[in-house]
Formats: sequence, C-alpha cells, structure tokens
Amino acid sequence: MLIVLGVIFSKTYLTDNKGNEQSLNSLNMQTNDALGGNQNTNTKKIVQPNPKVADLTYQETVDKYGDFRVQIDNCSVPKPTMITVKNGTSIMFDNRSADDIELTVNKKIYQVFGYDYKIILLSNKTLPYSVQVDCRSGDDIGKNIAQILLQ
Repeated sequence: MLIVLGVIFSKTYLTDNKGNEQSLNSLNMQTNDALGGNQNTNTKKIVQPNPKVADLTYQETVDKYGDFRVQIDNCSVPKPTMITVKNGTSIMFDNRSADDIELTVNKKIYQVFGYDYKIILLSNKTLPYSVQVDCRSGDDIGKNIAQILLQ
C-alpha cells in the first residue's frame, strides 16, 4: 500500500497603508472584549511584541520587571494577588504552567502560551483606578484573580 501525504505551507501577511508587509505568524493577537471601548466582539487588533523585551532572555526579563511581575499557574492564586503601581507602568504576566491561558486585563483579552509571558502596559485617564485580572485555562475560569491599583 502506498500512502502519499502532501503538506502545504503558507504565510499570511498584514499590509499597512504604506504598502509594508509583515508576517502575521510573527505577531501577537489581542482581542477587544465586548465591554471595552469597541463594542464589536469580532474585532481583532494586531499587537506587535516589544522589540526591546524580545531581545532579552527570560531571566533578564524577570530581573527587569522584578516587583512588576505577576506569576500565574493554571489560573489559580497568582503571586502577588494585589499590587499598586504608577499609571503607565508595564507589568509582566508570567504563565508558569505548561497550559496556555487567556488573560483578561483591563477588559482586553491576551493569550499567553505555556511557560511564556506577556508584557502589558497599564494606564487609565482617571486615577486611582483598579485593574481587574481574569484568567481562563481550558475549563478553569478564575474571575478577579488579581488586582492592580494604578495611582
């Protein structure tokens, strides 16, 4: 018996208004939540990774963000559960599980792959402001697992 398998590889590119192309495979996806500023739940916003962070090793990133790091393991109790930061601070959300998680931070959804992290800039016009963090991993859903107070 002869079995022939064919595999087709393709890349999808995003073209901006200046005609520049960038592979979608190299971009992170961020989805707006229905309760956020955009009421269309099907809207996807392409977010590029921070090039300065992309050049750092994991340990260098941990050292850089130090106290501005929230470790999450299977959407259970994160470490720490509450922090207070200045408005405009970037926070490292560190997934310590092998499973992918979906974080909702400040009404925006972020996918964080297993043993990966996401750097998220937090800001708000009105201060003080409490940022709620929700987490989903498979069937496990954690509501308000962490709070970040912006001042």
